[in-house]
Amino acid sequence: MLRIITAGLLALLTMTANAIDFYTANSLMRDCSGNGRIDFCHGYVLGISSQISCVPKGVNGSPASQLRVIVYRYIYDLPQRWHQDAGKLTADGLKEAFGC
Repeated sequence: MLRIITAGLLALLTMTANAIDFYTANSLMRDCSGNGRIDFCHGYVLGISSQISCVPKGVNGSPASQLRVIVYRYIYDLPQRWHQDAGKLTADGLKEAFGC
């Protein structure tokens, strides 16, 4: 009985580990397009931009729509990296745009 439970738990852990996928740049491109989840995209980009010191913030900071377009265009020009982590590419795009 213990063997069956152990085998079941191992199978469950293996399935869970394989099922976990990170948010790709391809997914972000879809969400940031006109047909996507624009509010989610704005929140995602703003969340990452808040961790980068050179990105303007506050009342005179960059609006979410501006940051979204910056990130979208940066990633759009790198189709060979669309399978990679969206967070990393978002940060790279913002750093490049604001000269970090």
